[in-house]
Amino acid sequence: MSLKQVLSSVLFFLSLTALHSQNNPSYYNQGSNSIFIEKQNAFKKDIEEKIKNNVLVPLFGNDEAFVFADVLFDTSTSSFLNKTVDNTIPEIIKFQLTVLYDEGISEELLETAKDRINEILIPYKVRENEPPVIIFKPANFNTDPLSLNISRTSVYLILSLILLLLLVCIYLFIRARLFLKNNKALKAREESLTGEVIELKKQLNELSEKHFNEKIEKEKEIDKVKLDYEKTLRKNEMVISELNFSKSQISQGVFRLKTMFSDMEKELSSLKEQNKNLEFEKNRLTNEVGILIDKNRNLIDDNISLKRDNEQLRDEILDLERKNIEKIKSLEIENSNLLQEIKSKEIEQKDIINRYKFEIEKLNEKLSEIESSKKVIERQYNNLIEENKEFLKNNDTLKSENKKLVSEINDLIDKNRSVLAKNAELEQNNEHLKSELQKIHSSYAEKIRSLEIENSNLLEEIKSKEIEQKDIINRYKFEIEKLNEKLSEIESLKKSVEKEYNNLIIQNKEMIEKNDRLLVENEKLSSELEMLGKKIDDIESSKKVIEKNYNAVADEKRELINKVDRLTAENEKISSENRALAERIERVITDLSQKDEMINDMKNTYAQRFEKMSESIKKVVATKVFLESDNKKLSDENEKLSKKVNMLTQDIDNLNAQIVNMKKAFEEEIENYKNIVDKMATDSNDGLLLRYNSRIKAISDDYEAKLADIKNRMDLLKKQFEEEKGSIIKGYEDRINEMVSNDKSESIKKEYEERLKEYSDKLKLLDDKDAEISLLKQQIEDNNKKINELNDYIESLKKEAINDMDNKKSELIDLEQKKNELEKILSEKEEMENRYKDEIKNLNFKYSSKLQELADELNRTKEENEKLKEDIENSSGSEDEMKAAVKNTENVDISKYKKIIDKYKIEYDKLKDAYLITRAKLEDNDKKIVELNDNLNSLNSDYNELLAQINKYSALDEEKDRMIEELKKELENLKK
Repeated sequence: MSLKQVLSSVLFFLSLTALHSQNNPSYYNQGSNSIFIEKQNAFKKDIEEKIKNNVLVPLFGNDEAFVFADVLFDTSTSSFLNKTVDNTIPEIIKFQLTVLYDEGISEELLETAKDRINEILIPYKVRENEPPVIIFKPANFNTDPLSLNISRTSVYLILSLILLLLLVCIYLFIRARLFLKNNKALKAREESLTGEVIELKKQLNELSEKHFNEKIEKEKEIDKVKLDYEKTLRKNEMVISELNFSKSQISQGVFRLKTMFSDMEKELSSLKEQNKNLEFEKNRLTNEVGILIDKNRNLIDDNISLKRDNEQLRDEILDLERKNIEKIKSLEIENSNLLQEIKSKEIEQKDIINRYKFEIEKLNEKLSEIESSKKVIERQYNNLIEENKEFLKNNDTLKSENKKLVSEINDLIDKNRSVLAKNAELEQNNEHLKSELQKIHSSYAEKIRSLEIENSNLLEEIKSKEIEQKDIINRYKFEIEKLNEKLSEIESLKKSVEKEYNNLIIQNKEMIEKNDRLLVENEKLSSELEMLGKKIDDIESSKKVIEKNYNAVADEKRELINKVDRLTAENEKISSENRALAERIERVITDLSQKDEMINDMKNTYAQRFEKMSESIKKVVATKVFLESDNKKLSDENEKLSKKVNMLTQDIDNLNAQIVNMKKAFEEEIENYKNIVDKMATDSNDGLLLRYNSRIKAISDDYEAKLADIKNRMDLLKKQFEEEKGSIIKGYEDRINEMVSNDKSESIKKEYEERLKEYSDKLKLLDDKDAEISLLKQQIEDNNKKINELNDYIESLKKEAINDMDNKKSELIDLEQKKNELEKILSEKEEMENRYKDEIKNLNFKYSSKLQELADELNRTKEENEKLKEDIENSSGSEDEMKAAVKNTENVDISKYKKIIDKYKIEYDKLKDAYLITRAKLEDNDKKIVELNDNLNSLNSDYNELLAQINKYSALDEEKDRMIEELKKELENLKK
């Protein structure tokens, strides 16, 4: 066999060794990591057992205190491996002890425990300078779990610590399991690689045997060269040219290896950047986990606050029930005379209590709904923790792949060195072969000279064949140059494709990072939307309660406004009537005062006249007979006057009785009005309001009718009094004149004195009626005060409604801001998704087009190689060596093309998988976006409904403000 075949077999062996070196990973990092973890865990256990056995158990007792150590060793230094092999402790980066002790332990024991722990930890220092950190935390180990106060925050802290410890244990267990799985896989790979090494050794033995056989054949060929000198020379020249060609190929291979090495270095740098990015993502994920823990704590605090609010509501409900019971008792005490009304009111209060119970049941249902929503949030939190675990697993796998890549790069560097050493050996063998050829040439030169004469005839034939072979060689060289140009173009395409592939990998990583960020943002948005949904549910529930209360208050307010209008109208009527009555009473008083003056004047005149009459009695005695007839007439008139006076006194007594009854009825109705107003401040009872309205109407009608009757009676009495006054004055004047003229007796004087006494008694009765009229005035003033109190209560209700509306408006403004933020995030997300979709489409189009171009070029090269084969077959028998060379070149080129195509196919499959993953993620994102849009639409609808209701409430408030202002103006006018 020729040297060309030997070199091709050597190159094939080198390619096999390179492939073997690529598939052979290093186990150094994994071994070091396992040693590091074992040593670190052993150190933690030793310290925990030392402190527990030497300090905590002797001082505090069993199960009264626990120790937890947190230690990290430095693995960055080169001396770490030597330290891990020895029993020495490497440098400590972090060292922290947390001691959980019972709350009942005294401070003296704690101080002694701290001193002993510090003595034990003297030899251990963080970064060779700083002492370790010791933290003492109190806990309650002796309480029953049922007697724990769940509302304490320390309980939740302890539970959260236990959950974190469980998560850490689960994480370590998963890591250990993955480590064992990787060990098993690596062992299986070791076995497979050992089998491959054995097969390669067998192939090497076969190749060595072939090489030995080739040497024997070469010796035979040397014997043949003695016969055919020129042929051997030409063959040697061809072999030298082939060696030069193979040398150039080797140099090209070395150059390619260098470029591959540089590319691998670039990939190393990119992998380092990826590792940094992964660490950054890990930190970000830890921060997000912390944020989730904080959110969970906030949810727990919110739950506690809700429970407190529930307790406050229950206390308020109990207070309301107590107040209602007290009011019922007060009503029973005050209205003992009105048993029927009290029974009806008790029934109504029972209905109110049932309503309260119904509202309490509704509140309990809402609490159950809140607890169910809390469970849903806890499930979502658990799902988030599981997703976080998956992210951590992916991070660990990426780190392990990074380590594998580093080990493979080191293996490639070693293999490159071995290839360079083998190239040097091949160069030495080449030089040795050249020296042997020179020796052979010198030894056989003399023999060849003798054969030159014999071979002179063959020279002409050889020259003709040489011309033909030169033509074939020129054709071959031309085709080789074309192939080299195509190879250069393919290499340039390969470089551009590799660059684009690297860019694609970077873009894909960026897309994955952005997608992960978007997923995190989506999760945040979903959590925020859930929180918003809960807040909206709370707002809706509070809105419904407020609407109910507001409707009740609005109805009450309307009824109160109507009542106030009626009361104001009635007050105006009553005030006008009171004014008229006051004026009339003042007139009556003035008339009575005038009458008193008249009576006094009459008394004086009568006294003067009686004095005169005493002087003229003597004269009257003489005229007694004449006066007896007059006395009869006067007695008849006196009886008539007495009857009239009795009638007047009866009428006055009846009026007084009616006024007293009206006063009592009015006071009772005012008390009822007070009680009903108190109830209206707490309840929204329509039946009471209707009854109250009917009663107020009846009272006002009765009051107006009675006042009209009193007015009429007063007018009649006044007229009768004035008529009687005129008749009496005229009669007295006539009689006095007659008495003066006739000189009547003393009996007439006595009768007139008795009549004067009767008139004085009647004047006293009129004074009593004046006092009663003043009491009525005071009652009217009290009613005006109560009306003012009602107006103040209406204003307080208005202020409360305005405050509620302001709170709702602030909540709506917050919802609008959150809505705008969500819309911005969704728009940014849609833009990012559209960009990624366009980039993925462009990349797919580029790679598909480039792969098609490469496939077309391969087909062309195959066709050209087939043409070359046909040309070579048409040539003479001496062209067998050329065929072998062409086959070798074809095999080399085709293997290269196949490798390139396989690489591109693998990369294309990877890109396709990444594209499918990103597409699936994008579809999930689309679904989430659709859900978010639905939630936003529902929020918008709720928001619009709230705005409409707020507008209605604002319009009602404005109307109420107008009505209240008008009422105020009317009240001010009434007061004036």
